Amino acid sequence: TAECRYWDIDRQIWTTEGCTTVPTPVGRDEKSLYCSCTHLTEFGGVSVPTSAEELEAEVSSNTNVNTFSAEKFAATIVDFNFEENVYIYSLVFAMAGANFLSLILFCYRDVRDAAEHVKKREEEAAARDRKREEAARRLEERLDNLEDKLKEQAEKAAIFIQKRSRGVLA
Repeated sequence: TAECRYWDIDRQIWTTEGCTTVPTPVGRDEKSLYCSCTHLTEFGGVSVPTSAEELEAEVSSNTNVNTFSAEKFAATIVDFNFEENVYIYSLVFAMAGANFLSLILFCYRDVRDAAEHVKKREEEAAARDRKREEAARRLEERLDNLEDKLKEQAEKAAIFIQKRSRGVLA
């Protein structure tokens, strides 16, 4: 049995409060539902089975079990008739084509991303090499400066020793 209901926003349910189902007016479609509501809200017809038999009849009338066996599959392949199911075959072929194109696109993106990753690693390695070379150059400069200072200190020490030894011998 179909009945008129409206959506109660506060309670978040479909309710019949303020709505009644009225008989079909004379000369109108018997399959239509006519409602009379005391408020302006979103309302609609809801079909609610009132017995187990009515529920079973509604479910069985709206349910179609479609099976597909290996024999039916083989027969479809052998007796392929595009005109028989133009929309279905077109949809299947279009989706397969889209899948193939997306596969190509994503493979391209993977290759591009891998190349970018390799390039980034090479740039990082080059930057590390430049830092090492710069550090080695600075270290060599420091060693040269220390060597020069050491020679200078050694010369001063030799002069000091010579002066000392002259003073002791004289």
